Amino acid sequence: MLKKDYEIIKSSSIPSVYESFDLVEESMDANIILRTRSRHYEKDAYFNTNNFDKIREKILTSNTTLITGNPLAGKTRIVFDTLSTFKRGLVIFPLPYKSVSQYKLPHRKDIILFIDELDTFCENNPDAINHLLDYAFKNDFKCILTCRTGHELRKVKNVLYHQLWTELISNRIKLPRISSNDLRLKEFITANKSAIKDASHFDGNIGSLFIPLEDMRRRYQNLLENKKNHSITILKGLKFHYQLFNYEFTKSHYNERKIRIFCDKSLNEELTDIEWEEAKREIISTDTTLNFIDEDEDNLIIEEVYLDCNDDPSKDVIDETFTKYIIKKKLKELYKDLDEKRSLGFPTHINDWNAVINKHENFIDAFKVFKQIPDEIGKNAFTYESLIKKTDDKEIRKELYNELKRTGLDPRNIPNSTYFGKFDDFNELLEAISNTSKGHLKFKTNVSAKLIKLAQENPKKSLEILFEKYPKDQIFGNYVFIEICIKCCKDLDDYNNYVKPYLEKAPKLETNLFKTFIRLCLVLKQRRVALDYLENYFSDDKYDYYNQKANCLREDHPDDALELYLQAANSTDTNKQIAIAYNNFGSLVYEKRLQKNIHDGISYCFKAIKTTKILHAEFPYLRYTLLLLIIWQTPVENLIYRIEQLMNRPDIKRATVSHVIPNIFDEEKQNLLKEYFLNIRQKKNYS
Repeated sequence: MLKKDYEIIKSSSIPSVYESFDLVEESMDANIILRTRSRHYEKDAYFNTNNFDKIREKILTSNTTLITGNPLAGKTRIVFDTLSTFKRGLVIFPLPYKSVSQYKLPHRKDIILFIDELDTFCENNPDAINHLLDYAFKNDFKCILTCRTGHELRKVKNVLYHQLWTELISNRIKLPRISSNDLRLKEFITANKSAIKDASHFDGNIGSLFIPLEDMRRRYQNLLENKKNHSITILKGLKFHYQLFNYEFTKSHYNERKIRIFCDKSLNEELTDIEWEEAKREIISTDTTLNFIDEDEDNLIIEEVYLDCNDDPSKDVIDETFTKYIIKKKLKELYKDLDEKRSLGFPTHINDWNAVINKHENFIDAFKVFKQIPDEIGKNAFTYESLIKKTDDKEIRKELYNELKRTGLDPRNIPNSTYFGKFDDFNELLEAISNTSKGHLKFKTNVSAKLIKLAQENPKKSLEILFEKYPKDQIFGNYVFIEICIKCCKDLDDYNNYVKPYLEKAPKLETNLFKTFIRLCLVLKQRRVALDYLENYFSDDKYDYYNQKANCLREDHPDDALELYLQAANSTDTNKQIAIAYNNFGSLVYEKRLQKNIHDGISYCFKAIKTTKILHAEFPYLRYTLLLLIIWQTPVENLIYRIEQLMNRPDIKRATVSHVIPNIFDEEKQNLLKEYFLNIRQKKNYS
């Protein structure tokens, strides 16, 4: 199944990473298998369902059984009780130690491999569990595994090799919730009153009858009411470490030193040994079934179901407000140093490493951190971005960029300014883009602006370089290149040298590029060329035809252009296009001071705003046009009153009004509004 066969020690002895039971000589120990739940174990109090019968049958007849279900559904208990009936076989019960790089099985044919909480193994040592299962399946050992449903099972799917996952999922039995109306359940509760803690809080999982969840919730509330802050912080620390997978060899065992560090950081004070011991005593009960914690050498032990963050927070035993989101936020607040996080066993994210790289001003120091990033964490595009920013060496930047692509990351996630930002020559920048894009990079605003700016420093030479490097159809098929032509083409010679040869073939451009190409023709004062291009390729697209034809005519024939803008608005049902056409109408009225059309301009702008229900952030120029027309129309003596009316409208903002002031051609009105808004700001600052 795997390319490599892994060495298995041929020995009858069992390594310390296992518990083992030779069923010929001994019975299984409930304290080891059931762990913290062994204190609630009642051998005779067992609720049998059809699913449990299916699982027993599956375990007896099949080599592979995966049992999934909710917490407290009875997954481990059914396996324990079934295996307890076996008279022979060597039961191997691996422990999910984080330090285990490889599990080694004894050389026997009658091995029964019982892996409880498979997701824990996948979290702690994914390679080791893959190797173990591969060997077990190859040698036809009986394998029994349990796993919670939900994100835990999804984690297993993501970690296991495909063949292993396929084998498991095809032999899966799911334990469903039990209905509280089940007659057999009611009989079971009646027959086992002494063992059952509180049947009123049964949640569909058989374990909730035996684990005193409601009693523990009340215990936690008592701690809150009595302000036992140190004890509360210990419990929150345990929940904190559980949700971040920072446990020892099971999800019930937590390193006491780590919990104490959490408490000191959370309380912002260092607890004395006496305070620490007293805080622990508050959460240890004389009734062991009500213990929050037990102690074992350097570890604190707690029932993991107490630490769960449920979909319904009111079901949490420990602090329902201490959610997964808050816990992740707390991790960032309390453990800011990467080395400390790693030494304390917290998971590190690539963003933690990126932050350290960003702190180093020197490229060499940053690169040393870069090389230390563990393979299992992996690098992302921003890791490379941080490094590229720190070097001026073009070859190093290029090598890092190529390594980024080799790792399969998407170069588009790097802002183009990071890689291209240090090029100060048009030819070099264009060449860098040519060498590195190849479908991976697209132009973004910052690089486009830089390329255009560099082109304008030497327009003639830039055009020569551009047309030398790219074929004309590629240049006129790219928005940025057309924009360079617009900025750099200055006269009829440029038109004849660069644009006219292209028009001999003149393929139809996509809509956005065609509009930009029309702009180029208008900049070069080639209106007839633009009109001919419109007639040849866009006469069927009525909206774009009318709108662009009006753009061609607005300079010399404004009345015709106004009529065409209205025709464009009437030729479409798209609100956005209607708004653009009406705005063009209004802006032309203002630009050419067409007094006779001012009422129509205002009317159409209001109509567009009302029809499209445009948000303030969208089409701000439509509001600007409307305001400029209204200010132009309003007499000076009524201007302030009219502006105050407009600012009370939900579709006109004060900021919008103040923004149009520089474009008011009437100097008297401009000064009046400047003074008005200055007074408003002064009053606001004073108050």
